[in-house]
Amino acid sequence: MGFKKIVAFLRHDSLPCLEPELRRQGVQGLSASEVKGYGEYVNFFGQDWLTAHTKVEIYTAEENAERVVSLLMECTHTGGEGDGIIAVEPVDKIFRIRTKAPIPEGAM
Repeated sequence: MGFKKIVAFLRHDSLPCLEPELRRQGVQGLSASEVKGYGEYVNFFGQDWLTAHTKVEIYTAEENAERVVSLLMECTHTGGEGDGIIAVEPVDKIFRIRTKAPIPEGAM
């Protein structure tokens, strides 16, 4: 048992649909940021080629990671270029600053 960090780069218009569904499915928290970059889809018409996306980060118990990834893909897939990417990373420990204590495995 352990934790996973899920990082997704998504279209901006995906978040309003995604966030309520994550809540319904019991995902306890996420962070979302506006970011710019390029990858498979490049904005050739922009001065710097960069495209705006939303970056979503979710920390979850290891056993929930695949379910969260599947939910992200279901809610955000359009089949078009620029749909984004999802990465899953291992996490050794998570600490709550308020209590200065590690969050126990299985608590997320």
